[in-house]
Amino acid sequence: MRDGDIKSWASATERGVDIGAEQGGQDLLVEATGGGSSKTGGPRFGNLFIRNTVTNHVPRAIYMALHALAGNAEAAIVFPDSPRHRATVSSAQPVLSNLGSLVFWAD
Repeated sequence: MRDGDIKSWASATERGVDIGAEQGGQDLLVEATGGGSSKTGGPRFGNLFIRNTVTNHVPRAIYMALHALAGNAEAAIVFPDSPRHRATVSSAQPVLSNLGSLVFWAD
């Protein structure tokens, strides 16, 4: 989305769409999933997510994308570029692409 406007963003501790943008009347909703705990002082702070956490976060991000697409918005999901995330997303990625949802991998 070139020359678009960011309408909203959420911090790591807030719920909801992570980035909401708009260009020419078309909304883009972005869900960004982290790779580890960001809760300072928590027992897992700084550690990568375990498999069970990844298999919980990935479907939630996919649900957000489907919800956005159903509401006529464009949807994008950003996942950490980790073996656990890639393995979990791999079966759903072709379907997401067919539906028009973008999947990005971030370091």
